[in-house]
Amino acid sequence: MEFGATHTEIILGKAGPSVIETHIRMGGDEIPALAFDATGVDLADCLVRQTLGEKVLSNILTVLAENRRARSSAIWFLAAPAAGELVDMSGLDEAG
Repeated sequence: MEFGATHTEIILGKAGPSVIETHIRMGGDEIPALAFDATGVDLADCLVRQTLGEKVLSNILTVLAENRRARSSAIWFLAAPAAGELVDMSGLDEAG
């Protein structure tokens, strides 16, 4: 990558960090909001400005320097602790 959006997902396990996946696009699942909460950097704004030809790194470094206080953010995912079997699907024609 020379410029643009990318994200890599890592899981911290007993054996240490493991890369799960990486993409050449902005992260989904509210990751840009998480990054903004944690750093003060608006990733979507930076991506648009960079796509239009603007240099964004110096502004990112300024925002990071101005927001040096300890901040954090997290996203949690839950899964039902149950197993099951799909026995029917309906409404597909109406869903389009």
